Amino acid sequence: LWREFIYWTLELRGMFKYKNSFAAKALKKESIKFLNKSVKDPDLRKKITPNYEIGCKRILYSNLYYEAVQKENIELVTENIEEITEKGIIDLDRNFHELDAIIYGTGFKTAQFSHMFNLEGINNRKLFEEWDINGGEAYYGMASNDMPNFLFLVGPNSGLSHTSIIHVMESQYNYALDYLKKLKKRPNSFLNLKHEVLKKFNDKIQKKLSKMIWYTGGCRSWYISGVKKKNVTIWPGTTISYRFRTRKVNLSDYHIVNIKR
Repeated sequence: LWREFIYWTLELRGMFKYKNSFAAKALKKESIKFLNKSVKDPDLRKKITPNYEIGCKRILYSNLYYEAVQKENIELVTENIEEITEKGIIDLDRNFHELDAIIYGTGFKTAQFSHMFNLEGINNRKLFEEWDINGGEAYYGMASNDMPNFLFLVGPNSGLSHTSIIHVMESQYNYALDYLKKLKKRPNSFLNLKHEVLKKFNDKIQKKLSKMIWYTGGCRSWYISGVKKKNVTIWPGTTISYRFRTRKVNLSDYHIVNIKR
């Protein structure tokens, strides 16, 4: 029962994805209240108060962050870096900060693909190179056209921002197993996702995402990728809706191509 309670609480919390929703307003109110309670210095509090809507960037949870930035041996500098010298950093206001070491917190290439390996499909289609330009697109984060008998796990737009990714992964495993069962019944065939199916699916989820916090929240984040600057990371619905839609492979979504031997 406790696990069920946690699951459904997290599912409901996912409503913060809409900028003016009750969940977003409540979550922001509680976060500001906790910040004001934890940090008494108004100047420091101003520095660490985000200038964008909650959820626009990934929400991090910590019991020690506010405590850490208030320690006497900590100086929090939020100005942009202008220059790195032999002895430290010069910020945009031309203030010099002497340092012994610099640790780069540059993160990961979460929405870029071609650096991993080369992936070619039918007619030498270079999938990852296309994705770097146009942003990743995959049917429920798993399949792409002209990539026969090939599925991803946790591919484009199957990530989450409000609950555990394990639920989505389990749904994808179920889909992949059904995919393999259908292939087993057709040993001399391959499945190739229809281009129009992928396009319709992607247009629909991008339209839904365009109304959500990652576009309307006033921030720049790693969720947005490609020259076209679109969200290639997040599934815009609930994990329940994702599981329902991926419970079985719909063969009408695919070209079934016989292989001549």
